[in-house]
Amino acid sequence: MRMGMKNATICAMMLFGGLLFSGLKLPDKKATVFEPFCLVELFTSQGCGSCISAEEMAYNLKNDAEKRDGNVFVLSYHIDYWNPLGWEDPFSDKKYDAYQRKYAYALGIRTVYSPQIIVNGLREVPNIDKKLLHIAVNQSLYIKPSAGFYELSATMENGKTPKVKYEISGDTAGCKINFALVSKMEITKVKAGENKGSKLKNENVVRQLISVDARSKGEISFNENALPEPGNMAIIAYIQNTKEMRILGAAKASF
Repeated sequence: MRMGMKNATICAMMLFGGLLFSGLKLPDKKATVFEPFCLVELFTSQGCGSCISAEEMAYNLKNDAEKRDGNVFVLSYHIDYWNPLGWEDPFSDKKYDAYQRKYAYALGIRTVYSPQIIVNGLREVPNIDKKLLHIAVNQSLYIKPSAGFYELSATMENGKTPKVKYEISGDTAGCKINFALVSKMEITKVKAGENKGSKLKNENVVRQLISVDARSKGEISFNENALPEPGNMAIIAYIQNTKEMRILGAAKASF
């Protein structure tokens, strides 16, 4: 047991060592539906002063991966328990609070807080530590997924309703598919709270979240109210075990 832990630590440090010299290290693209991936979920709030640095860390990770055509996805869930403390986050939703509490229960975390980062539904990044975040991401990108998407496409039905078509495969027993409609970027002038006077840039903001049973294929439609512009929208979908909360596969589609 001790030797296994030692080897795991050495491996993790070697992975991080590669990051120091070459940025985010991604595996080679392969012609398979089940490509390694990493989903980084950030629980944040515009009213939280300490969230800004965590957001920048997550966004830099996302942008670096996009430049390298890597399967690293970032979702920003704006929770609402900061709202009574001075600034009401326009992108907050109680359902994201409930989602975060599910993680707390599954991972044995005593309380919810922000900023908080969860990687692939399996591990929390303590204290938003950059080194630990990059190690977690790298390790995820060398694990063969047990499920994945054959298809994920997004269109605007009648020019106003976001519609997603999907097809999945793999071991999806006890799973749901979550479809997050995100704003790629939002700029907000904060007029109260810990970030009063700041002009905040938020990326991959979850605007709507739909969960369905993990059937092999299907179509879903999003609410057409209060949507970002089509060029500012994307869909990030992921297959998640509802009990353990671990994420088995993920994909992205743009409009």
